[in-house]
Amino acid sequence: MQVVLSRVKTQLLTDVSLNYIKRIEYVSPRLLPEIPLTMVPYIGIAPMTTSESWVAQRKQQIHTFELYCVEYIRISEDAIFGSSASGKKGILEIVEDVSTSIRAKFLTDSGVHYLSKPTGITNIDYVVAGYGDNVYLIVATIVIQCAELLNVTAS
Repeated sequence: MQVVLSRVKTQLLTDVSLNYIKRIEYVSPRLLPEIPLTMVPYIGIAPMTTSESWVAQRKQQIHTFELYCVEYIRISEDAIFGSSASGKKGILEIVEDVSTSIRAKFLTDSGVHYLSKPTGITNIDYVVAGYGDNVYLIVATIVIQCAELLNVTAS
């Protein structure tokens, strides 16, 4: 899981379509740190589960992790859809950019695939939390799975 999360973070940091994201960091599962408004849009990366099974006489790990995309809301419609007047992206645009960046990746390094199956998005949820003074944070949770074949064989 450590290599997967490291490569996911590198993918997000190096994707030029995400240059507007102010911070990308590892976080605890389902627990965001205090995020100042000056640090949003924000992405948190959290490990969730790893399961193992035998596939064709080899051990396969299925890793599940979450990406938390955070934006603040003052005007509800702008926070959802963005505003061409202000140039601010809404949460749906942020989720689409992040999804495009990470979807169907083998997390390749120097031309070598790390994963046996590419990353796949299994779910996206949205929640809103009060921040104060008529400001709210909207958090989109993107749940992603990927598979890694280990160099362990059944004997």
